[in-house]
Amino acid sequence: MRLLLPSLALAAGGASAASSSSSSSVSWCSNSTASAVLTNCGDVCTTGDPCVQYTSSSSCSEASRNDCVRHSSSCTYQCLDAYNSVAKKFTVFVKDPSSSDTWTSSASGSSAAAFPSAEIDTVNGMEYAEATRNIQITGFDDTNVQKGSLKSVTFDEDTFSTATVLEQLILTNLDLGSLPTGFLPTTISLLTMENCNLASLPAQLGNLANKNLVTLNLNKNTMTSITDSDSSVTEALQGLTTLNLTDNSIATFEVSLPSVTTLDLSDNKLTEFPSVIFNMTDLNVLNIAGNSISSLTVTSAQYSFLRKLSSESTLSISTSACSSGTATDVLDSVVCVSDDAASSSSDDSSSSSTLVIVVVVLAVVVVLGVAGFFFYRRKMKNRGFFLSNTPDMVGVATPPSAHNTPARNRAGSRGRASSQQRPPTVGGRTPRSSIPNALLAGFSDHGKKMSDAQPRRSSVQSTLPVGANGRRSRSSIISCNVAQIPSDELNYTRKIAKGAFGEVWLALYGKDLVAVKKLITVEGTSVQDFVSELNLLASLSHRCILTLIGACWDDELTDIQIVMEYMDSGDLLSVLRKNPPSVLTWENGKASYCVQVCEAVYYLHSLQPALIHRDIKSRNILVDSQKGAKLSDFGESRERTVARTMTAGVGTARWVAPEIILGEDYSELADIYSLGVLLTEMDTHQIPYQTLGLEESMIVQQVAVGKLRPKVSDTCPEIIRRLTHECLQYDPSLRPSAARVLQTLMASPLVRRPSVSLADD
Repeated sequence: MRLLLPSLALAAGGASAASSSSSSSVSWCSNSTASAVLTNCGDVCTTGDPCVQYTSSSSCSEASRNDCVRHSSSCTYQCLDAYNSVAKKFTVFVKDPSSSDTWTSSASGSSAAAFPSAEIDTVNGMEYAEATRNIQITGFDDTNVQKGSLKSVTFDEDTFSTATVLEQLILTNLDLGSLPTGFLPTTISLLTMENCNLASLPAQLGNLANKNLVTLNLNKNTMTSITDSDSSVTEALQGLTTLNLTDNSIATFEVSLPSVTTLDLSDNKLTEFPSVIFNMTDLNVLNIAGNSISSLTVTSAQYSFLRKLSSESTLSISTSACSSGTATDVLDSVVCVSDDAASSSSDDSSSSSTLVIVVVVLAVVVVLGVAGFFFYRRKMKNRGFFLSNTPDMVGVATPPSAHNTPARNRAGSRGRASSQQRPPTVGGRTPRSSIPNALLAGFSDHGKKMSDAQPRRSSVQSTLPVGANGRRSRSSIISCNVAQIPSDELNYTRKIAKGAFGEVWLALYGKDLVAVKKLITVEGTSVQDFVSELNLLASLSHRCILTLIGACWDDELTDIQIVMEYMDSGDLLSVLRKNPPSVLTWENGKASYCVQVCEAVYYLHSLQPALIHRDIKSRNILVDSQKGAKLSDFGESRERTVARTMTAGVGTARWVAPEIILGEDYSELADIYSLGVLLTEMDTHQIPYQTLGLEESMIVQQVAVGKLRPKVSDTCPEIIRRLTHECLQYDPSLRPSAARVLQTLMASPLVRRPSVSLADD
């Protein structure tokens, strides 16, 4: 799901109006038949800022954030100042007349002012600020709105016409079954119409002929068929990369969308797997669970297509029996892989001739290849070339000798090194008895692995830049701080983790256990990003940050492997799931883990320039029974410089700060927000918002405007409760620094050496 960009925030019913004096001159106020959201309220509210004009004084709910101001007997209004400090945001929550106007703060447990909402009937006469990028209008101020619960709000054809640079339009829980022809702005790149009573793709999409639209969310509607019957709509969707159609009634999906990378068709009424999906050559994530597809038969080419999908994909198909072909596992499902139809009997004679030709050609290629190999080898030998130190050749780092340190981040003055936490060097390896027998069982006395389990080698071309001479320059790619480890010195035992683009293997390096991270799928700049993460790790040196041992790479940089220290308890998420709060308490482990994570964050933020991790969550914190907790996964990290504005929406949505979701400028204080979310996760042993049953899009929207925050448990220690409350402040300037969080934790009686025995797998 694509995250929200900068917008103009309007919310009805919140912070105190700039002026609540009823003596102000109100030239715009007049009797009206409908309560309306406006942007021009004359001389009482700032022109361009959101306000509401009510038909009667009783309609205005006087919350502490926005006072109801009555003018004579003709009209009541509110200047909606809440959440409007940034002129790019415009968010309206339409109030349910029967709902309460208070909510409970998860941090303090006390009753707080309601989130700004307004009881309105129309949205018209809008004159948006020039900077408006995002408009969100949501029916009901409630996080648990059921599908089909709709607010009726009237829009005219010009509702959004003055938002000339609008990028994102988000409409939820509104009855939009009938829309004006020119309703959708042509500039938008993201459109959400969730639970809006749509029976088909809106014909108004046909007006977006410029193909700016890249993200379309139409979940929780009543659509039954998605086809290319409307050519103008199909044409407008050709630039889509993300399409969310979950929770409709779709029985037919036949539209061709070649650019889509993420497709969600879950919880519909499909009985057959849509064949058009196999034409989506860029597809990476597919969710088709919750349908009635009982079996699937595919060709070998289609099977390869499914195998290339990300592990985040869900098919939920369990083919019970294959009438022809072979039942084969793929992702979470079982499919029947049949022989390709191309090999028919009518082609037998021609295939024989083709086979002869192929054999002859292969023989010639083999002969030429062997001759070329010996010629090349002789030539290199004559030149004294084996592993050159020429700067514009790849793979030039000389392999470490048996007495060299294989690779620990030589960071100079950047922080202090940690000798006691550093895995032993090759020359000082731990004795054989220190390694579990089960891991040694697959190796011979010579250290070579006897099992055939090996990580998959990437079969793609490197996307790294090349030099002027056509060769990739190692000196400009892999840092000299990274020691090259010969790949044949790594003996793999088992896979311990897998993600969308890579996997992590447990391996032996000599007699030391190490974790080896490698790419298995390359898309876009993933190789370059992988190398950037490697170089960043090589520049860091702190006992609470995962230690880099070295790396393996080939001459073309198509098979890069990052070798890191091994943490025997896995990630913190797994530790929390295996050990209930009654076993793993704050006193016997969790507080110490928090201190170690805060030490790592404090170190990153103390660098010049500061380094923002941007993806702090339990999955990216590794735990060891002896070394405690360490921060890992720096794939999203980025230096904070004055010249570089931080506007890239990254990180896992449930953990990221509101300013990142909104696409606003952000600082290292975004990490502090994520740290606050992590504290709630460690307290409850649950991922954020797990018990709410909300869809991801609703969570993101409400976090973005400050309406939703994760909760701590009733038994949470007061110091953790207070820290969580401070870290989760909506305004970044109100959040504490990493230094203050660390100081507070260190002074707490909760912190002591962990004595708990963690549960094993």
